[in-house]
Amino acid sequence: MNYFFSKTFLVGEYCVLEKEKAIIAVTEPKIDLILESKENISQLSNSCSKGPASDLMKLSNRYFDVNVNPNSLGLGTSTAVFLSVLSQIRPDFFVHMTFEEKVKNAFKILDLYLNCESNQLKVKPSGADLLAQYMGLGVWEIDLLNQKILKLDWSYQDIAFKLVRTGLKTATHKHLDQLQELPFAKLRSINSQAIEAYKNKDISFFERVSDFSFSLKELGLQDENTNALQREASCIDGIRAIKGCGAMGSDSLFLIYDKKKRQSVEQFLMKKDLVTYYDSSSSAI
Repeated sequence: MNYFFSKTFLVGEYCVLEKEKAIIAVTEPKIDLILESKENISQLSNSCSKGPASDLMKLSNRYFDVNVNPNSLGLGTSTAVFLSVLSQIRPDFFVHMTFEEKVKNAFKILDLYLNCESNQLKVKPSGADLLAQYMGLGVWEIDLLNQKILKLDWSYQDIAFKLVRTGLKTATHKHLDQLQELPFAKLRSINSQAIEAYKNKDISFFERVSDFSFSLKELGLQDENTNALQREASCIDGIRAIKGCGAMGSDSLFLIYDKKKRQSVEQFLMKKDLVTYYDSSSSAI
């Protein structure tokens, strides 16, 4: 059994496509994977015979069927599969090392990932989420341009955040392949302000998250189901901000709330049949 933790962009998705910074949370639940060695590509199941992990196998001439626990699907499964295969091919990337060494190795892994044939799309993935998952549990500032990774804390004492499954999924690779050139300038500006506020422990971070979400909506980069949930959530006492996460903001929600109002927030989620997969007030990272 192998595993990596789930990832969620708190802010910065789409911006990372232009090498802007992002804040990514790597949290429970674990993505559980079982690898079974095979002699050649013809022995792989259909789900393992394509994608970046398959490209990596072809380069190394080592092949693995990767079975993912169905309860673990989503929240970074494809990058977890890539890392899981890499751990068999290059175990030296996964031994104990200093933080500085791990950051250097993270960007070497990113190069391997981005050079995979399956990533040669019209708009290539950034791999920022891959970096965060490789680093492990925590909240990470990913700086692709300067090849830096910084571990951050959640420093708002009376405020917590939930990561919530929507039950929907937009395939990231397909979405990137269809993505049009968009005016990202406003999104980049809000993203920079949000990251600066977070690092300064400023509560304006909550407003910037809302602004970022609104800008995604303006650009047509947020699923209508997410938009509808946000409209309802804005009326719930205690919710400070809410943003869709994943391609088209459809996979999950980043929800910031007052701890004292937790009950009303949870009643809202229960009413909408939404399941929390991580809560910062009850599970440290």
